Amino acid sequence: MKKIKLAFTFLAVSIFFTLKSSNSYAEGESLWTETKDGRKIHIMFFKGKEKEQKNFPVILCHGLGAQGRYWYFDDDLSWPKKLNDEGFDVFVPDLRGVGKTDGPYDFSFEDYIYDVEAILEKVLQIEGVNKTHWVGHSMGGMVIYLSVSRKPEIQKKLKSFTSISSPYTIWAPFELWKVTKNSYEKLSQFFKKADSIPFSAFSYSLSIFGDILYPILKITKLIHLENFVWNLDNVPRDVRKKTMRYATGPVSTRVIEKFTKVGLGYEDFNFSLEKFKVPSLFIVGTKDYLATPPTVKLAYSKVSSENKKFILAGIGEGFQTDYGHVDITASKLATEEILSIVLNFIEKNDSNKNEKTSDEKYDKGDYDKKYSANDMSVKVSKNKSEEEKTKEERTKEDQKNEEVITNFKKYYSRKSKYSFVLIQDFGIDGKVWETFEDKLKSKKISYMYPEKTLSYNDVLKAVEEFCISFTSDLNIGVFHGFSGVVAMNLTRGCFDAVFLISTPFSDISSFYKLYIQTGGKISEKMLEKIFGEKSKELVSRFESPADKLMILPELWSPISNQIFYIISTGNRAVYWWNIAEFAKFSEQFGVKYSYTIFSYVNLQDELSHIEMINGEKASKYTIKYILDQIASLKK
Repeated sequence: MKKIKLAFTFLAVSIFFTLKSSNSYAEGESLWTETKDGRKIHIMFFKGKEKEQKNFPVILCHGLGAQGRYWYFDDDLSWPKKLNDEGFDVFVPDLRGVGKTDGPYDFSFEDYIYDVEAILEKVLQIEGVNKTHWVGHSMGGMVIYLSVSRKPEIQKKLKSFTSISSPYTIWAPFELWKVTKNSYEKLSQFFKKADSIPFSAFSYSLSIFGDILYPILKITKLIHLENFVWNLDNVPRDVRKKTMRYATGPVSTRVIEKFTKVGLGYEDFNFSLEKFKVPSLFIVGTKDYLATPPTVKLAYSKVSSENKKFILAGIGEGFQTDYGHVDITASKLATEEILSIVLNFIEKNDSNKNEKTSDEKYDKGDYDKKYSANDMSVKVSKNKSEEEKTKEERTKEDQKNEEVITNFKKYYSRKSKYSFVLIQDFGIDGKVWETFEDKLKSKKISYMYPEKTLSYNDVLKAVEEFCISFTSDLNIGVFHGFSGVVAMNLTRGCFDAVFLISTPFSDISSFYKLYIQTGGKISEKMLEKIFGEKSKELVSRFESPADKLMILPELWSPISNQIFYIISTGNRAVYWWNIAEFAKFSEQFGVKYSYTIFSYVNLQDELSHIEMINGEKASKYTIKYILDQIASLKK
């Protein structure tokens, strides 16, 4: 058996190196530089069109498990080519251990600082300038987090910085986290025995034999691992195969070990970006399950630059698709949308003047007309009809909204042992509970729900009405979306158990809708409308809302001692990694909690925000889960 394995490995590696060598690099000039610790680093140089020549060059840095060719493995998807067309000189390095830079692999994550220093020095020397633009994908952005954290003076060499799917920390998927933590001792032994993981050889072989092995991969469910790397809807299989063949690289086990320890919470990267003042753009896809949006948003919040932007790339935010970790750069749609945004940002910061770019400049141009709603630092353009409203008309409209009385639909069953209050997300019609109605009525369970939920007060009224009207053996609260955030700040309740469905707990999504509606300006009036008397405690905390969008622990008052959290990886507004925040709050207040994740890993399916409570999927997954849980509860 061992001989068969060795033969297969030898064959795969032989094919890899034979075929790989037959594919030359795209047109460009090979350059070399040497680091302070003696490593020779390869850099590919692509000359921009002279008639469009820009002031400063662009460095494109690849991520972990990739090499420089990641940026130009396909002519149609080539970032250097498109940047060259706009007049930018482009430099694409191979970090140590990959591509033409190659091994050895006896280095740690911290050693990438040497690479960054050498690359910057070489590029600036060739160009005869004192600054450059840096665009990093995944770890290609993290090496800048690392470098400026240890050596803040490095930022003086950066004209702008773009982070694409570059996390500030690692939040491992919970399904994988359990497996990894249980197996960590075995992993530790592996890290000690091997110096590298031949990821490029493996991925190259898989690209060739993958079609043959597909039935086996499907049976073993390994095929679903692709969902963690790509949004498969965005990239045809032939492009994915091409990426595996030409864009990947070996991985140092010492670097992987560091990422694993951070993901498990044993260590931290110890980044420090508080003094980073370079114009910065942070982009992450809504379906990125490796560099999760909250971890990228965390980097954005740490940077002290007055000129910084955060963009969440997904359908719900105005894009053509929901982007994953790799397809956010390596896909046709990415070269149309993401590259255009990056180019726009770089061009606006390419001036050789020392003056700062004002916020007003960013409010102009086609970019902001199309993407203003998802750019978290730009004021959202107001509708023309709204601008024409007189102050008196707006006042009358506000008064009318305050006079809205929440109506409830109720159903009593004389044989009911359970009573439910169902409260939907803000702005959603109560008809969304029709699927729940069908199931609850068939089981003779009492319930009620509001026909509309528009504010904090509507949720409060619904809870009070339920607690007055229903007295069953078990009283159950089911809160959907933002209503769950409000519920966790109520002071009273009569619940034996509470189910939170797609309730946001992370700093990116807790006030997501509110943030967009107000263009990043959460006014005292808006806070008062949502939180009532508690708004006075919140006003001072929201002077700088971009850094403080979160549920505040000191104001959190759970209305039940047993809470169940239900979330799906398919939800564009809220993500499964909110569990970390949910667990933290629950443990802090001594609440008994449980959670479930609807994902490809455990269901081979995903649910959107509405599908979580309405339709066939809600019936199959959400309602079944809730009924199974309450059946096991004891008063």
